[in-house]
Amino acid sequence: MINNIFKLISVISLVIFVAFFSFGILNISSSYKNQISVSGSAKKDISNQIAEFTLTFTSENKDKSSAENQNNLKVKKLLDDLKIFGIPEADIITESLNVYQKQEETWDSSEGRNKWTNTDWVFSQSIRIKIREVSKVNEFTNLASKNETSNIYGPNFTVDTQNIDESEVYNLAFENAKKKAEGLASQSGRALGKAMYISETSNSIPTYPMFARTSGMGGGASAEVPAGTSEISKTLNVVFELR
Repeated sequence: MINNIFKLISVISLVIFVAFFSFGILNISSSYKNQISVSGSAKKDISNQIAEFTLTFTSENKDKSSAENQNNLKVKKLLDDLKIFGIPEADIITESLNVYQKQEETWDSSEGRNKWTNTDWVFSQSIRIKIREVSKVNEFTNLASKNETSNIYGPNFTVDTQNIDESEVYNLAFENAKKKAEGLASQSGRALGKAMYISETSNSIPTYPMFARTSGMGGGASAEVPAGTSEISKTLNVVFELR
């Protein structure tokens, strides 16, 4: 008798579970039939506000300490010039620092083989500098060329992401998605309802390296370097209700 009761309870529980599960599936299916998912994109050109340069200083000497001191003096002169130029310390960063001893391969006739001999010590330091007034790029280039740099790379132009109002691009991307959804809804004989879900696809803001320059340039005036613009793009995935 007890076994029969347990069997009956089990059957009833199974029927209830199947009923609720089927009801849930039907609701989900119905929900998807009343939705439409589209993506919308928009772009806008914004004037570049930042230029970045990388300056490399290299010194060689048979004495390790002398090579280090020579390079430190070069870097110190640059830092002093940058302070006078008005660049804050937060916009100056050491990007790389390399120390190594060069080796030279020579033929040893007495032993009949090549031998490696240690020669000069080399110190190299690369410093990245951010210029927040692109109108001063030419002036900075002249300053950099007067220092004892082994390489000057830049400028890399970009926008100041912290001071960009992206709301206009977002609105345009949403309107683009809405227009697509309205067209699809109309073709299916339905009306478009409210936006139920919005997500953003990651977009990046590119930087534009304009030129690379090496030492030996002299201190003359540099060529004009237009800052140009960067393209801001946004892509939104939007799920709309269908009526």
